[in-house]
Amino acid sequence: MHYLFLAITFLGFLASCGKRITETTPKLADNFIFQDLTTGDPIFLEKQNTSCSRYDFDSESINFKLHLFLSGRDEYVMKNFDGSFNRTLLKNSFLQIISETVYGEEHIYYRNLAGQTFFSQKGGKVVDVCPEDEEIRKNTIESVALNANHYIVETYQKIKKIDPSISLKPLKISVSLSLKEITEVTRTGNKIDRVVMTYINNAFYNPLLQTISFVPHGEEGKKSCFTTNLWEIPSVISHEYGHHVFNSLFKESGLLINNQGCYDDTFSESKNASEASVNFVINSLNEGFADFISHYALPENERGFKGVTCLESVRTVTSGFFPNNNKKIFGEKSLSILFNGFTEADYSPLTYINYFDPHITGAIFAYTSHDILSYLGADEKQKIKIMLDWARRLKLIHSSLKNEKPRHYLEQAFIEMIKVALAQTNRNFDVEFCHKIDENFLDLSAKISQCSI
Repeated sequence: MHYLFLAITFLGFLASCGKRITETTPKLADNFIFQDLTTGDPIFLEKQNTSCSRYDFDSESINFKLHLFLSGRDEYVMKNFDGSFNRTLLKNSFLQIISETVYGEEHIYYRNLAGQTFFSQKGGKVVDVCPEDEEIRKNTIESVALNANHYIVETYQKIKKIDPSISLKPLKISVSLSLKEITEVTRTGNKIDRVVMTYINNAFYNPLLQTISFVPHGEEGKKSCFTTNLWEIPSVISHEYGHHVFNSLFKESGLLINNQGCYDDTFSESKNASEASVNFVINSLNEGFADFISHYALPENERGFKGVTCLESVRTVTSGFFPNNNKKIFGEKSLSILFNGFTEADYSPLTYINYFDPHITGAIFAYTSHDILSYLGADEKQKIKIMLDWARRLKLIHSSLKNEKPRHYLEQAFIEMIKVALAQTNRNFDVEFCHKIDENFLDLSAKISQCSI
């Protein structure tokens, strides 16, 4: 499994064009040598039906039966899609939540030996679903597209009901995207050796294109961690939409906000000796925000990762421990590694947690926020509203913090969440609450004037 490490130069080039690029990648000669570094061949999906017997829905109510993974089991559930179609095309005609849903796109990011980056794109087709296909088969284009549409709409509607003033632009969904990164490594005469990386086993949100993409699973992933399709887990879909919400509220010109895949091998043994940057802190807050929103925006029986072994304790917002029983807190060890640098003494193959993964640090932010808000007595609707208002506040204070040390940025962001929560729950700082803060974030109360009185 790989992260989708799309460099900012890639995304910046892509975003600046404003139109499809078809000729930017150099033609590949016959004698080029490719080294495939995928974790397994992508399993591309097929359409359930390539030709419909009719092109309008007879019933006023449009329903499809979908394969979902709920509470640790496979379920086959009927879901409603009123307002989601323009004839048989999956386009939200009046909801304006999803602009279009396409499949079969191909993206290639190409880097030559000179360090120049090129982008090549082949467009996809708008997903159509036949009215006669009421029961959607597993592992089809229609299955991914309908699942994604349903839970994005559901998350949007929950957020909009709680915060009617929020403005969220429609986004695009790309299903079964073929995504490759090709890098030239050596050149001898006319022969060029390249490394080809094909991304699989993931879902991700592109903030510049405002697109949620699902890349195929691979054979190896299906045998190990991802025995369940990511698009059948509602929290995965809602999480990606959570990034869209964060990007809409916090969007900062020139700032790179999360361009990685969201689901991966979070217990990689890779080690990073660098201090975390402000950009890393923001990406971590973004990941935690998306986890938090997806948890509380979904019905209780459809949230979380029960039964998904590689994600269950790591990404479940209400779980206070990682699989190695380390607490999900900003404690002495996590803060030391993040802001003082990694040392070999911090590493053990059995217990190491890669705190330099923004999904891990984001999971800490999600859990500690949940714990603080629960202590204050916030109900689920209040918790969502608090996090939305916190993201707005973060944007307002960002300019005064962006040149500060990364730890200071994280501390102030957490304190801002606490202040928003106190205001909305009509609570005040007291000795017990200041102690609760320190349980989640080491010695943070010393930075809060109301706790030092």
